[in-house]
Amino acid sequence: MRENFLYYLWKYKKIAQDQLKTTRGSSLRIIDFGEVNTNAGPDIINARICIGEIFWAGNIEFHSLASHWNIHGHHHDPAYNNVILHVVWENDIEIYMENGSPIPVLELRTLVPENVLDDYNAFFMQPLKWINCERHLKYLEEEEVVRWTEDLFKARLNKKLDSLMTWHNQLGKDWEALTFLMISRYLGGPVNADAFHSWAMSFKFNLVLKLRDDPMVLESLFYGQANLLNNECKDDYVIQLINQYNFLTNKYKLNNDHLIRFRFLRLRPSGFPTLRLSQLAQLYNRTTALFETIVQTRQSDSLYQIFRIKSSTYWSLHYTFGKETKFSEKWLSKRMALNLIVNVVIPLKFAYSVYNGNSNWNEILRFARSLKAENNAVIRGFKKIGINTSDAVSSQGFLELKANYCDKNKCLQCRFGHLILNENM
Repeated sequence: MRENFLYYLWKYKKIAQDQLKTTRGSSLRIIDFGEVNTNAGPDIINARICIGEIFWAGNIEFHSLASHWNIHGHHHDPAYNNVILHVVWENDIEIYMENGSPIPVLELRTLVPENVLDDYNAFFMQPLKWINCERHLKYLEEEEVVRWTEDLFKARLNKKLDSLMTWHNQLGKDWEALTFLMISRYLGGPVNADAFHSWAMSFKFNLVLKLRDDPMVLESLFYGQANLLNNECKDDYVIQLINQYNFLTNKYKLNNDHLIRFRFLRLRPSGFPTLRLSQLAQLYNRTTALFETIVQTRQSDSLYQIFRIKSSTYWSLHYTFGKETKFSEKWLSKRMALNLIVNVVIPLKFAYSVYNGNSNWNEILRFARSLKAENNAVIRGFKKIGINTSDAVSSQGFLELKANYCDKNKCLQCRFGHLILNENM
């Protein structure tokens, strides 16, 4: 039996409270079920119970087996000295406090109605479901969905904020350098984000500013540092890039050892690192003070225009060096531009406002609501079960929901799960 089930029984008061007894036969009355502890220590804090004629206030711990108390080392942990009740599915051994006194135990396996156990198993244990609540989610009130996805969007932004501020410090508090790093990461996508990060940190951003006026020179830096230049390729453009990169290496003492390798396997050609690096070079060739520009821009149409970029001429006939293909200009797609606005521009706007002591949350929310929802596998998955995302707030909220609640079976900590479980079981 999973401990989550015990938590569910406790949280939703599915335990018949009349004539409760501890495993030692003492009468037990639950006065206050307490609060969930989100920090280290016992599962429930600030509970109040009555055992026999004595009232107790303190903490409660859940385990599927009583012996897990010792396995987890609680008998040597002072943080558990204030536990007033041990709630278990099966009381397989007697357990004791650090001072040697026995802990009152409530065993649940004989107290749970069979229909409650069946309902729980139907919700959590059925195989081949995309998410546990997929049959219920579409019936929730729209107001509840909007409220929770907005909170999830904010939680997602705050997590990104932590990473951004760490990188900001690593880059000497240079917002333009941070913008370059962020755009690089998200151009890499899930497959190459870490490789692009490693690459972007391998040279000083001020070198980009020095070389930005000549896109060929900038591309030579980008491809050379990425270890993508092939000395065996005889294309004139590639030879020009190699010669230029050799010059830059000697002049600026460049080093690209130990970088994470770029991956091409399982990528669509439009997402190949070769194209993304060229698009990045074209962006910086034509745009000055990019961070300042995007932070001050409030209209999404203007941001789309900033990210309307295409790879250089060579790439109209290539996806990789030396292999010619049918002519097609390699524009950054509008879908990718939206991803950059949602995952780079919004977090940067938010981080900058927090850094300056003015977390303009309402403005961030308004701007995100003006953007279309993203289109990816997770959002399409929600659509298949009847959930449509209307804007970037809801799509980001559902991405956070799937990654940090659904995939981790944290239905009991999810507001949707709370509503569904409380109403249906």
